[in-house]
Amino acid sequence: MSEDRVDPQDGHGEIRSRLFRSTASNYVFLLLRLIIGVLLTRVLFLSLPRQEYGFWVLMWSVFGYALLLDFGFGSALQKYASQATVHGDWTDFNRRFSTVFFVYCGMSVLIAVVTLGSQPILARALRLEGSPEHIAHLEKTFLLFGLGRALLFPLGAFAEVLTGLHRIHLRNVIAALSLLVTAVLLMGIVQLQLGLVAMVAASLVVELTTYVAMAVLVRRVVSDFRIGWGLFDRRLVASIMSFSIFAYMITLSHLVILQTDELVISALLSVSLVGTYHVVWRVSNIFQQASTQLLDGLGPVAATLFQSNDHDRLKNTLLQSGRVVGAIATFLFVPLLVYLKPLLKIWLELESPSAYHSGILLLVSAYLMVVFKMTTARVLLMCEREKILAVLALAEGLLNLGLSVVFCLFTQLGIVGVALGTLIPSVVLAAGFYTPLACRFASVSAFQYLRQTLSGVLLSGSVAAVVYVACREAAPPESLGALVLNGIPGTAVLAGSFLLVGMNARERQQLYALVYRGALGGERAQ
Repeated sequence: MSEDRVDPQDGHGEIRSRLFRSTASNYVFLLLRLIIGVLLTRVLFLSLPRQEYGFWVLMWSVFGYALLLDFGFGSALQKYASQATVHGDWTDFNRRFSTVFFVYCGMSVLIAVVTLGSQPILARALRLEGSPEHIAHLEKTFLLFGLGRALLFPLGAFAEVLTGLHRIHLRNVIAALSLLVTAVLLMGIVQLQLGLVAMVAASLVVELTTYVAMAVLVRRVVSDFRIGWGLFDRRLVASIMSFSIFAYMITLSHLVILQTDELVISALLSVSLVGTYHVVWRVSNIFQQASTQLLDGLGPVAATLFQSNDHDRLKNTLLQSGRVVGAIATFLFVPLLVYLKPLLKIWLELESPSAYHSGILLLVSAYLMVVFKMTTARVLLMCEREKILAVLALAEGLLNLGLSVVFCLFTQLGIVGVALGTLIPSVVLAAGFYTPLACRFASVSAFQYLRQTLSGVLLSGSVAAVVYVACREAAPPESLGALVLNGIPGTAVLAGSFLLVGMNARERQQLYALVYRGALGGERAQ
């Protein structure tokens, strides 16, 4: 039998505990990723030749498109794993998992074939520069990376299952160890000047080990778990795709938004600019991840509540999650917006006006996506609203791609135009579609929805922004430590004003009780 099963009647306390545990572990893992990411990006950006750094970034972008071959099955596996924890039907889950896994194996063959076929045209397509020996080295790197991604592609299914099983905290432990080992290896390889091939090989070996560990963990959590060719059922493919194809369209749009910008820059501007754009995109991406760690556990929770027919709690979960995510996003967005220019200078010695302006546009776009789109999409995807979400996501992706190309071809904006092509769809979709969709699902007016999720925190953020700017102008920070100290007054104002006007009386009481219990527990421990 499985290690545990969610009882729909038991429900509330256990589900809330799982969500809190998942979110807390996500933030610990995110902090680790942030620290390592900042250090590793600096080492690679300053140590590698600009074209090699751009090529390294571009490889991850290009093979990010391998997710297109997922066809949304990853989201389907999360959903089916969550359903199995409610109903206990692991036999059906095993058939579905095995079917998806062996479809993934077929996709791996396709990735390998495309990699081999792309190598002869790689230098022309990416405008690679340098000696024939150097270009041959980059082509060899590309080949190793592509074949490695093909091998690893099916194994990613185990991470999706752990998410659906509400074992995100265990998944994060494995991923954290993998991240630490990868970072140490990459920094050592760069210092020893062993080249991109060694960097790729090290990354692939560590990732392979990570997925094997996750597979072992799935087997331990679910003793009834089985995988085998005999469980493959091609008739199930159509059944699974009735859900997954729409999740796939959402993934497709995300890939267009996140990955295509760098391809557009490489094809229409210069591969050297990819590295610069990637740095400011990375800042907005870190902000987005830091704001949305709650959502990783929210999907399985929403699927569990939906399977339990607890629609009232589903609506409340959407509103409360949106409120929490909106508060976290605003707390992070305001200081990042104010301190982006000195941050880029201190971190990477980057003072390019186009990088700074692109960063501002990408940050605003990410804030709109986090606050108005991501919570809504995460909950509704698990509640059979995948069709409308897929249409909206696909429209956003196509609009993003089209505007980025237009701004590159017909303006002199450069990478700023690419960032603007990301911002405009975020504004249109957030105001015109995602907010009304959330309001209809929660049965509230747009005014009530915005008041509940954002009104107090926006007022607090506006007050704090004035303080942040005043401190920055009074004593411009010249080091990372000075930057942190410079932001303390603004952060104090932000936290204090949010406590007064951003939280209601019940929330303040809950916060006080949480702090009091924590202090009391610490005294008892002593």
